[in-house]
Amino acid sequence: MTLMLYDWYHTEMPQLISTYQSAAGEAQDGTPSPDVALINNGVNVSIPVKPGKTYYIHVIDPGNFPGHAWLFDQHPMTTVEIDGVYVVPQLMNNLPGQKPLTRVAPGQRQGVLMQTKNDTSQNYAVFDTMDVNMLFINKGIVPPPASYNPNATAWLVYNDSAPLLPPPVFQELGDTDFFDDVNYVPLDKEPVLEPVDRQIIFNMNEANISGISR
Repeated sequence: MTLMLYDWYHTEMPQLISTYQSAAGEAQDGTPSPDVALINNGVNVSIPVKPGKTYYIHVIDPGNFPGHAWLFDQHPMTTVEIDGVYVVPQLMNNLPGQKPLTRVAPGQRQGVLMQTKNDTSQNYAVFDTMDVNMLFINKGIVPPPASYNPNATAWLVYNDSAPLLPPPVFQELGDTDFFDDVNYVPLDKEPVLEPVDRQIIFNMNEANISGISR
């Protein structure tokens, strides 16, 4: 199955770009904040699954700005592919504790294996949260009021007549609660090409507009 995680804006992109590029500094930090997170083009999406199966799930973040962290409640999963490259299998959100979480960045793809339970008496949440550090905290911006929700929930539905369990609650998430994707190892373990005999340096610069670094 395919699982798409992304940020949604109630304002269309041409206006957002105009605000982003505004010489008057209309965007507080140069990047607009999304209005809501979506899973597979919607909110409260139901994903039917069968018991006792192993699903290959292709996770895609086609979003505009923030990355996403996500998990299947009470369902450990194993990452086996990153951006089209098979990697040494890496177990994620292993029970108990459901950590570490895995992340995808805008434009990134990830392949995971998830085994369903044999019991069909319950349904389970798919938890997703946008990166609030990236959106607000690392830029020194006070997050919006409590009414702003960076999270999204979908459900793995085993039984249409069973209730939809609420998503897990994380009171606090730190750096160590996420798997660092630089630690993935290519499955073929091809060595790094060495020695390096030529270096190419790209200089990337920012423009300062109305006191805002873009």
